[in-house]
Amino acid sequence: MPGPSRRDVVRNRARLLAAARELFVAEGFDVPAAAIARRAHVGTATLYRHFATRSDLVDAVFDAEVRHCLALLKEAVEVDAPWDGVRRALEAVAELEVAAPGFAGSLLAENRETPLMTTFQRAVRTHLSTLAERLRGESDARPDLGGSDLLLALTAVRAVAVADRPEAVRHARRFVDLIIEGMRTSSAGGASG
Repeated sequence: MPGPSRRDVVRNRARLLAAARELFVAEGFDVPAAAIARRAHVGTATLYRHFATRSDLVDAVFDAEVRHCLALLKEAVEVDAPWDGVRRALEAVAELEVAAPGFAGSLLAENRETPLMTTFQRAVRTHLSTLAERLRGESDARPDLGGSDLLLALTAVRAVAVADRPEAVRHARRFVDLIIEGMRTSSAGGASG
C-alpha cells in the first residue's frame, strides 16, 4: 500500500502546527499530544512522525513569532534614542497580544526548556540588560534601572492589553507613557508628597 502523498504530509503538518498553536495558547505547553492530534484530525502517530519530541513541536509552532520578537527587540536596543527603543519594545508587546492573543503570555509564563525558548529567554535578558544600560547612560534615567525592570514593564503592558482587548493598543500606549515617566529621575523626585 502506498504511503501518504507529499501533499498529505504537508497538509497534516500544517494542521498539527495550527492545532498545537491554538491549544498551547489556550491551555499551556503541557496539553496532551492526543488532544493536539484530535484537534488536527490526525492520529497521534502522525503527530510523532512529524515531531518526535514535545520540544520539536513547541519550537516549530513558535519559531516565526520568536524570531520576529527577537528582531523587534534587537531593533529597539539599537535605535539611536534609547527611550524610543523602550517605547517600541513596550508597544510591540501590546500589538503582539492583539495580533496573537496569548502568545506573549505563553512565552513569558512558561518555563519550557526547548532550544528555541532557551535561546529566546537568553536573548531577551541580554537585550533588556543592554537597553537598561543605555538608558542609565541618559541624564534623565533612574540610576537603579535594570533589565529586570524592563521585563517587568513588558509583562505589565501585556496585562493591560489582555485586560482590555477592544482598546488594548490605545490603553497600552497610555500605560507605556506612564511607565517611561516612572523610569526617569525627574519623576522619582516629584513623586513624594
